[in-house]
Amino acid sequence: MSAPESLRLPSSVTAAAFSYSGHLGVAGDDGTLRVYEAPYKKVWKAARNLGSEVSSLVFVEGGGKVDSVPVWLACGQNVLCFELGSASKMILVENDALTKIRITEEDDDVLNEIATNGSHLAYSLDSGVIGVIDLKSREKIVMKALHSNLCTNVSFIPDRPRELISGGYDFTLLHFDFPLGKFLSSLKFEGPSEPSAQVSLSPPFIQSLDISSNGLVACGLADGRIWLGSGGERIPIPSSERSTSASKKKRRKWDGLNPDAGNYTQIAEGPIIGIAFASGNRVFTLTLLGTLTMHKIENGRVSEKFWTSESPGLFKANSLAVNGTHIAVGGIDSEGKGVLLIWPSERLEGSLISPPPLDT
Repeated sequence: MSAPESLRLPSSVTAAAFSYSGHLGVAGDDGTLRVYEAPYKKVWKAARNLGSEVSSLVFVEGGGKVDSVPVWLACGQNVLCFELGSASKMILVENDALTKIRITEEDDDVLNEIATNGSHLAYSLDSGVIGVIDLKSREKIVMKALHSNLCTNVSFIPDRPRELISGGYDFTLLHFDFPLGKFLSSLKFEGPSEPSAQVSLSPPFIQSLDISSNGLVACGLADGRIWLGSGGERIPIPSSERSTSASKKKRRKWDGLNPDAGNYTQIAEGPIIGIAFASGNRVFTLTLLGTLTMHKIENGRVSEKFWTSESPGLFKANSLAVNGTHIAVGGIDSEGKGVLLIWPSERLEGSLISPPPLDT
């Protein structure tokens, strides 16, 4: 297996994300953003002096504009939107933002993760609050339930335009009808029933979260386990049944947090800080110490490990980004500088492994 491409940055990489057009955005704890074009060797656009660490970033589609790459950033108590393109400056500053929205007035309350479904931006706060911003009207809606500890993750549910879930340090996933701010369901994780030498003593803090296009939920926990929930999975309908009236009815209730339709898999001894679905039946995981692994999913379970790699030069991992052609891992090295590692997907396809199924 050949080594990934490696970029060294002045400060720790705190977040990374791919745009719809294939750009790679990389944020830092020094209040900076760097955006790369493939093959991701040189900076295309950048932003600096943003006032706070950038904890999360998401790209949205350009809304029909040619050469438009809008990006939203979570910085301290604010979210900022920059529109990148050939007409924009090479290096932007906070005052160049098209939009700046103050999310909280509490100086000790900061943003963690943001997410978008194209029309709305969801956010999570240290205080446990979850909220959504309508990107057209800029109206802000705060959910009527909150986490009792840090809210670390938030994700919209594909094909459920009114629904999202959030996760936090209270070991709990919350499910909402966000236009109403209405709580719908929840799931609280418990520690392993049979602790062993391979199981971390960490509580099951929620460290990472993703939902596949067909409704599978994957959650990475601080104790090294993955929780995979298939209660909301959309099963393909055979062509012979598609004409029946029953098959045309959309499931009214999303049951993705049903504990009876989920299972745990121990994959590491420490926190799973990144998790992301790939095409087909695969999911990537990233540990705090930089172990990147691609797993196969079968029958609603993580069944085997296709491929794995350590992250050379990385002391602590902070971010994972995956698109159809590349995988990016960001973090910090032993000297406190930033590290960005990039694997082209075809390199993984040529190095797949098939060890025995993982213990569950």
